[in-house]
Amino acid sequence: MKTLLKVGTLMLKLFSIIKRIFFHNKVANISLGIALALALLLNKSFLKMNPNETALFYFFSSIAQSMAAIIALAGTVAVFRYSFLMERLRSARNHIKDRFATSEWLYYYGVTDSQAWRDEEVLARAEALINPKFPSAIFKELSAGITELKTLQNFVEKFLDHLQPSAISTSTAFILSIIFIPLSSWMTTHKYGLYAVILFSFLAFITTLNIFDYFKMTTSVGCKTHG
Repeated sequence: MKTLLKVGTLMLKLFSIIKRIFFHNKVANISLGIALALALLLNKSFLKMNPNETALFYFFSSIAQSMAAIIALAGTVAVFRYSFLMERLRSARNHIKDRFATSEWLYYYGVTDSQAWRDEEVLARAEALINPKFPSAIFKELSAGITELKTLQNFVEKFLDHLQPSAISTSTAFILSIIFIPLSSWMTTHKYGLYAVILFSFLAFITTLNIFDYFKMTTSVGCKTHG
């Protein structure tokens, strides 16, 4: 029974990964899939074509080099961007914790022990304590801090959510291209070269969409930081 549960869990994770790769941009991905299917079904001469060994070798080599460059670029951006976001997130959390620990707050509203709050509970605790009956200046400052923290937390989640399909699709294309390079001769002999070209064209298109979506998203936040 435990083995079945493990297999089921593994299959669900695999399905989730496939879904994240191929259906992250549903309209474009499905459209491309339909276009490739129609090309294969309707163009008989296209089906008879078969790239030679040299063409396949250079095709797979070019894919591998392109994916390696994308991995390096996207990885560098991801590391610096994620570090920057986490620093801003820490700053926003510390700003709220400090505000609930001021002498003014302690005098009027009592001890909150905010400096001991864990990072993941800062937002919930702050939202539970804030009250519209507070003096206007205090309420506005706390509301602004909470709004910024909420925005940053949502953005970090979206950042990781958009990074995953880009990383998976790029890595998949890179690994498969490395595996297929020494198989160029075999695929030419068995007339699988055309299907490999179609497969990698599809993966390259998916990767381009995911990478574009990732870079577009990662430059979209514009929250202010606290000094």
